[in-house]
Amino acid sequence: MTAKDSGTINLEQHLGGEGRAILTAATSTQYAFKQEGLELSVYTHYLVEGIENGAADKDRDGLIAVDELHGYASSKVREAAPAMTPEFYPFKDGYRIFLAKSPKDDPKLKYRQEFDKIALEDEGDISDVNRFYLNELGNSLKLSAGEADIIEFEVLEPYRQRQEKLQRYEQALSQVIQRQYPLSEKDQNGLKRLQEILNLRDEDVAPIKERVLAPKQLEYKPQPQEPELLQKPPEKVLSQPGSQKQSPSIIQTQPFEFDTATLVKKTGFLGIGKTWEIKRRRERAEFFTEDLGNGVILDMVAIPGGQFLMGSPDNELERRDNESPQHHVTIQPFFLGKYLVTQSQWKVVAALPKVKIDLNSDPSRFIGASRPVEQVSWNHVIEFCARLSHKTGKIYRLPSEAEWEYACRAGTTTPFYFGETISTDLANYNGNLIYGSGSTGEYLQQTTDVGKFPPNAFGLYDMHGNICEWCQDGWHKNYIIAPTDGSVWINDNDNRMLRGGSWFYDPDYCRSACRFSNDAGDRGNNFGFRVACPAA
Repeated sequence: MTAKDSGTINLEQHLGGEGRAILTAATSTQYAFKQEGLELSVYTHYLVEGIENGAADKDRDGLIAVDELHGYASSKVREAAPAMTPEFYPFKDGYRIFLAKSPKDDPKLKYRQEFDKIALEDEGDISDVNRFYLNELGNSLKLSAGEADIIEFEVLEPYRQRQEKLQRYEQALSQVIQRQYPLSEKDQNGLKRLQEILNLRDEDVAPIKERVLAPKQLEYKPQPQEPELLQKPPEKVLSQPGSQKQSPSIIQTQPFEFDTATLVKKTGFLGIGKTWEIKRRRERAEFFTEDLGNGVILDMVAIPGGQFLMGSPDNELERRDNESPQHHVTIQPFFLGKYLVTQSQWKVVAALPKVKIDLNSDPSRFIGASRPVEQVSWNHVIEFCARLSHKTGKIYRLPSEAEWEYACRAGTTTPFYFGETISTDLANYNGNLIYGSGSTGEYLQQTTDVGKFPPNAFGLYDMHGNICEWCQDGWHKNYIIAPTDGSVWINDNDNRMLRGGSWFYDPDYCRSACRFSNDAGDRGNNFGFRVACPAA
């Protein structure tokens, strides 16, 4: 401010109050953490952000007071680093000292402040009703879709940070109990230190412990000695077809070879007319066989670890908003069923001792020992995995949604693992309809035996079509705060993920990125599954 020649500046009037204020990032007994990717500490970062974008002006009077700024930063810290408790000590009228001006009528600021309030109410997972409201608000404020998306990304950043910390803790706990259960005192102390460095409270990790340890407690049976499989880990490694990258496994595997297929465009005479033809190539992968008894076996293929881009690009035909934003996900090595679980496999496991619920040994509509089992709910499938785990001593489970898409793509980025379109020569779906520049084909109107169509480059069959596959995850309407480590993403509703399309669905539902859900108790003649197993 510039003083007039005739007078002095009334600082108290312009600064809002007289006194001082002390702001601390945490209490005297807590750590004040930095955050990956931030130049400043967590609390200081949000102090700067509140002034920089004006969002700390809670009463929207055009001025940011020190108490408003502290309140803004504290609310963000509670999401990004809940174990930190920022504190505020004003003296005299120090709480009303004005630190900055903010634009009163800026549409971006209005949208940000409203989004901030709703994100706090919804704990970062914006409800459908609030999503409609925010869309209408953005339109009324004449914000472009890009401007609204940037604001949403910035507002939800602390929720993503917290979610990633919870995922890292869950990943560590899962790996520890795979190696040893019950947990040793050494491991318990290590997990406690991890919790502290991740800045998580006991109440934050309690649901994770319950979720991860409950199946192990159910499966755990004291043995007089460790199985030979775990006593003598072989030197066998998992290798991605065509790659030099290798990951160790303690499960004895053996190689198998197969022909995978790709659809390529074939141009007619003088460049007139274009059709698709199938090109085949030889691939090699590793697998192990689980003997289920009664002459029935289960083949499990080694899926190598790696990173991929999950979701669909904006220009993919028939894509849906729930397939975005695309994001990089890192997957650890694991095993996945070579085929969908068949009716013969289901029948053998359904005869094993009950864990929680009863299983119908013949639930399917389309009968055939080598056809995939269908008309099984997510709840039934979880019971199947528990019985199989109990019998074998291994951990059998459903794949996470991220693991499923990674395994389906097998290194590809096209809508289908065999290319830009789909053919009834390569998959079982509603062939009366076409995708892109493809063509119609045969509509079988029923399931087919597993293994009828060529596999993908990982050696997995029927990843597109035949039967929709249950995944472990709960339903989320987009990937805004999705895990990036391939872990299961749970929520509080009863909807569970399905992937892959089926004999009944249109071809676009069979895309690698397509995702949909049903209630965990629903049964349908196009609902089935394949099982996963940790690599170590």
